[in-house]
This record gives sequence, C-alpha cells and structure tokens, in this order.
Amino acid sequence: MPDLLQAVWALSIVLAFLSCGVMAGLVIARLVRQQRDRDLPARSVQLTLDLLGYGKGEAGPPHLRTGSRHDCDLIMKTALDVSRAFEGEALERLVGLMRRAALDAYYRRAAVRGHVPDRVAAIELLRMFRDPETLRTLTQLEGSPFFRVCVAALRTRI
Repeated sequence: MPDLLQAVWALSIVLAFLSCGVMAGLVIARLVRQQRDRDLPARSVQLTLDLLGYGKGEAGPPHLRTGSRHDCDLIMKTALDVSRAFEGEALERLVGLMRRAALDAYYRRAAVRGHVPDRVAAIELLRMFRDPETLRTLTQLEGSPFFRVCVAALRTRI
C-alpha cells in the first residue's frame, strides 16, 4: 500500500510540473503572437507603399519576407489590395516580383487547403497568375464542397 501511495504522489508531482510547463509555453506563445501582431499595421503600411512604388516604377523591388505563413498572408492581402490599382506593365511587374519569391506556388497551395476565407483570398489573388498550373488549380477548386470556394474559383477563371 505505501508503494501505491508513493506512486500516486510521484505521478501528481509530475503532472503538476507538466501543467506548469504547458502553461508557461502557452504564455510565451501568446506573447510572441502579440508582438508579431503589434508590428502588423506598420508592416502592412510599409509593404503597401513598397508595392505601390515598385508597381509604378518609382522604386526598386521590395524585399518580401516569406519566412512564415503570417508573412505570406500579409503579402497576399496587401498584394490583393494593391493589384486592383494596377494594370498592364505595373501589374506584370508585381506578378514577376511575386513569382520570383515563389509566392504563386504558395498561393496555389493556400487555395486548396486552409480556412475558407483564406482560401477565397488566395483564389482571388491567383487571377493575376495566368499559367497552366494556376488554371489547373482553379479548375480543381470549381468542384469544391464549399460554395464560396467554388464561386471564387469560377469568378477568378473568367
């Protein structure tokens, strides 16, 4: 009986330390996320200005940070907004910049999996890339079980 009691005590101590470790990990993850999100508005404004300047031919190509999913999502949303202001040569410059950063392949993957709003945004951005792989991806997405994804793919292909 004393061995069982000692085992229960040891297990409870291990679980207490484990819960403290998990809690510390969650607190650190939240602090990192808050720091990243605090910089988001300033990075978004700077990226918008850089892409507008590059598209107009007034500035050199901006450095696109593609190291994380959050950076790629920020570029996607910003490029989607900026692309509406461009046509012709300016739009081709923007598309070339994104291709050199391999973002076209990233957005094709993002259009196929993930949350529906993110997929729809990726699909809308794919309208700039008129290559066979993108058209194949859009054709595949037309059969999606999610109505918004299907409609976005149909609208983008037009």
